Amino acid sequence: MNRTELRFYAVLALIAIAFSPVAIRWSLPNSAWLTVRGMAIGDTRAGQPVIVSVDRTIHRPFRARWIVTVRRVSPEGLLTHCIGRGENDYSPAATLPQPMTLKYWSGVECEMPAGQYRVDTLWTIEDWAGDREVRVMSNVFRVE
Repeated sequence: MNRTELRFYAVLALIAIAFSPVAIRWSLPNSAWLTVRGMAIGDTRAGQPVIVSVDRTIHRPFRARWIVTVRRVSPEGLLTHCIGRGENDYSPAATLPQPMTLKYWSGVECEMPAGQYRVDTLWTIEDWAGDREVRVMSNVFRVE
């Protein structure tokens, strides 16, 4: 091996060492930050609070942008009814209120006339090795 080849391989080795933390971080599943096992919403009456139950575990501190989309079931499919957005810091010590309302979860007042609905939530976890997404969809519930 000549000097040029040695330098080339030395540079490659340095690059591999420098980027190995990123590769390790990329290999972690999204659930290393947040696991969401489900979201359940019971039927309710128009004008009454919509009660939301979320089964989640925060495994490590992180910051995330989130979007909550309330979708109305129609003959054409799922139509966006209202959207809440925000950004929060998350901690393993964090708890959710019991009971928790859709207004609390979405950050917006969403007037819901009689019909069937579903709530979708997306978190975009900010990480120095690249953003990660976690999603959950509720069951279809009825507002009477």
